[in-house]
Amino acid sequence: MPETKLLMFLTLVVSGGLAMLLALAVLRWWEKQRAKTRAGQLTSDPSAETLVLRSAQEAAAPPENLRDRLDYLFQLLLERSGLGLDATAGALWLALGACIGAAAGYLWWENVIGVAVGLFVGAMLPLAVFGYYARKQRENMQRQLPDVIFSLSRSLRANLSLEQAIAHVGEETPNALGREFRRIAEQMYLGLSASAALESAARRIQLPDFNLLVALIALHRSAGGNLPLLLDRLAASVRDRNQFRQYFRTVTAQARITAFAIALSVPVLFIGMWYWQPDYVGRFFQTSAGLSALAVAAILEVIGLLWIYWILRVDY
Repeated sequence: MPETKLLMFLTLVVSGGLAMLLALAVLRWWEKQRAKTRAGQLTSDPSAETLVLRSAQEAAAPPENLRDRLDYLFQLLLERSGLGLDATAGALWLALGACIGAAAGYLWWENVIGVAVGLFVGAMLPLAVFGYYARKQRENMQRQLPDVIFSLSRSLRANLSLEQAIAHVGEETPNALGREFRRIAEQMYLGLSASAALESAARRIQLPDFNLLVALIALHRSAGGNLPLLLDRLAASVRDRNQFRQYFRTVTAQARITAFAIALSVPVLFIGMWYWQPDYVGRFFQTSAGLSALAVAAILEVIGLLWIYWILRVDY
């Protein structure tokens, strides 16, 4: 019987994965055909008005409709992750995770509740992976930002205009932040103003220090002043905050490791006892009092983890 379940599970996983990959290939081919059609239409338009309008729409506020807002947030998460996935590919990964989770839940519990739980967990796992890569890319941008601002200031001192300086920084800066500056330069080349292009990038990046850079450039555009000097001071302050952030994480590393080790010891012990002494742990699932005790313990465990995270969280 276990071998039959394992064979069914592997069959469901393989068939689901092949179906998702086939659907992804078909959708990618369809997107390429549509892109070629749009490229042919834009070539006949010398002014490229459609691209300018699209860039202006990117700088607009997020949609108010709930469905459109969820689509906007999901696409924004995929862009921040840096995995190179579009909305269609991300949705397919969610569907694949949901199918695998539902199959695992059915094979484990053999009821509708197990399917529902597996479906939810399987759909949340790709989102967690996207969020993890988005956080890592955000941290890399934060580390790169002081050097980018210093480079922007040096470019302005070399008698380059702001648009030329942004394009130069985008060409010289690798990784995610350089890609964002190249995108800003392309939007300005298509006719979007510098302030609108920078505000659009700020909404995508969601870094407080980058928001300060956007506000500083907007203030200089309206009031004037020595922009290279202001950029140097901003870069120095951003670098100081980065150093303080690294110092804080260093001095609290032992406390954080200890806290999370104590918090995670209870689930690990519970899983170990479930594996080595299933009869003893199974008694909790036989009565309503045992299930209530497990539910209270799980809730208190989650509250403790959130409390530890809140204590160790520092706003810079």
